[in-house]
Amino acid sequence: MKHTASGFSLIELLVVIAIIGTLAGVVSTVAVAAKAKAQSVSCQKNLGDWAKGLNMLIDARRTHALPDVGNGSLEDDAAWYNLIPSFLDTPKLSGWEGTLPVPQSGVQSLYVCPCATKGGENAYFSYAYNRYLVKNGAAFRAPRLRKPSELVAFMDSSGA
Repeated sequence: MKHTASGFSLIELLVVIAIIGTLAGVVSTVAVAAKAKAQSVSCQKNLGDWAKGLNMLIDARRTHALPDVGNGSLEDDAAWYNLIPSFLDTPKLSGWEGTLPVPQSGVQSLYVCPCATKGGENAYFSYAYNRYLVKNGAAFRAPRLRKPSELVAFMDSSGA
């Protein structure tokens, strides 16, 4: 009478574990890449929203003057970060309630790119406004733009 074992050998078990480990590694790599892509798309959308808000502000002012860069203070109501949000259904920073939207605060807002990893002192958001649009305290007027489609008004910022 011959005895037959009914089960997996150690080799078969190790092969199955190796295959599962390889598949888990591939899936986690794809998931990380997908998350990074989604964050990048969100940042691009935020930049587009800032640009749309800037256009609406310029049209509403009727002077076609671009907004001030601001002094970095939350209470600076003449700064771009307090003027434009009202056109985008976003609270301005001077009236922000609760945790400020700084990188790594967990607050999702127009002010913060999900890809941003750090913020510095007074770094309330992760986008910057082109400070060269206001020279010597005088706002640049939109009609003076020679090539409006080539204007860079907003960009990603390190926040530092």
